[in-house]
Amino acid sequence: MSFLIAPFEPKMLDEVAALRLAVFGRTLEFNRAYLTWKYLQNPYIQGPVLHVAHKDGEIVGMRGWFGTSWQVPGRDAATVIPQAAESAILPDHRHQGLFRELTQFGLDELRRRGYPLVMSMSATEYNYEVATKSMGWRSAGNYQPLVWSGGAEGVDDPSEWRKRSAERLRTGVKSTRGISWLVKATRKGTNRVRGASAADPFRRLEEPLAHPEATLRMERTPRPSVMAEIASSSDDRSRIIHTRDETYFSWRYGDPRSTYRFFYPTGDAYDGFCVLSGASSGQMSIVDWSSDGRVVVDLINILETTGAASRLDIWGTGLPVDLSSLLRDTGFKPEPNEKRGLILRTTNTDDQPWSADAESLLDIDDWNLRMIFSDRH
Repeated sequence: MSFLIAPFEPKMLDEVAALRLAVFGRTLEFNRAYLTWKYLQNPYIQGPVLHVAHKDGEIVGMRGWFGTSWQVPGRDAATVIPQAAESAILPDHRHQGLFRELTQFGLDELRRRGYPLVMSMSATEYNYEVATKSMGWRSAGNYQPLVWSGGAEGVDDPSEWRKRSAERLRTGVKSTRGISWLVKATRKGTNRVRGASAADPFRRLEEPLAHPEATLRMERTPRPSVMAEIASSSDDRSRIIHTRDETYFSWRYGDPRSTYRFFYPTGDAYDGFCVLSGASSGQMSIVDWSSDGRVVVDLINILETTGAASRLDIWGTGLPVDLSSLLRDTGFKPEPNEKRGLILRTTNTDDQPWSADAESLLDIDDWNLRMIFSDRH
C-alpha cells in the first residue's frame, strides 16, 4: 500500500484544514472552523470519524463521516446512522485508488464501533454511480426535486399574479393571509428592491417583510427551541425523519459554510417555520420547513412577487401531498434526469447479506426528508 491511512487526531486539525483549503478553497480559518463544527462538535457520534492518508510524511487525503439520528417508525429509540461526508485528495494523488481505501478504512472502523449501516445523501453524480455499481451501496431512490425558475425582475403584471395566487390558494395548503399587502409593498419599493446588491441574495426581501401587513418575519439566526417545539407538534412521524430537537437545530445551523434565513409567521405565536439558503446568483433552496406548509406557501408568494429568486428548489420527497400538488400548480417542475439520491450500505463485508432491518430502509417513499439533512446544504 503506497498510502498510510490513520484516524484523525485533534493535533492534525491545522494540517487537515490546509489540505481542505488546497482542494476546496476559502481560508485556513474557515476550514478549521468547518472541520471543528462537522466532526468535533457532532452530537451523535462521540469522537470524530475522520481519516487521513499520509505519503512521505505529508497528509495528502482525507475522508469523513458524521453522525445523524433518525426516528424510525416502530423503534422506541433513535437510530444513529453515520453519513458519508466529503473527501479531499490532492491532485497528484488522485486516480490511484485512495478514495476507495479511505472509504473502506472508515467502514471498518464504523463496524468495529457498532454501526451496522451507513448512508450518503450528498454523493456527486459520478460518485453515486460508482458507489452503487461497484462499492456495495444500494439506492433508496432520488429526492424528487422540484424546481421553479423565476425572473430576476419580479412580476410584470401584479394584478395577474394576484389573481393566479388567490386561485391556487383557495384549495390545498392555505396561506396565513392574503397577498394584497405584498403586491403593494413590492410596487412601492420596486426601484429599491430591484437595485439591491447581488452580494446579498436576501436583500430584496427586506422591504416587503418590513411592511405592516407582512405575513412573515425573516431572521438571520435560528431559534432552536422554538423550531424544536414546532417540529415536535407538526412532523409526520409515520415515515423516517431526522431527530429534530433543540440539540439538532443548534448544531445543524452552526454550519459556517452556508448562509440561511429563517422565516416565521408574524404575530406573537410561533406556529410554523421555513428555512431558505441562497446564493448571490439568486438561486435559492428551501432546505427546511414545518410540516403544515403554510410558511412555505407564504414564502413562495413573496419570492415570486419580489423577484428575489431566479431559481428556487425544494425536495419533493417528504412534502405533504397537498403542498406538493400546490407547488406543481404554481410552476414547480421535476428536475429532469436527476440521478443522485439517498444511498445506503452495510458495514459488513460485501458477501454478507443485508438484514431485514436494513432492507426496510431502501424505499425513498418511506423517508420524510429535507435538504438540510444532507451536508450539501
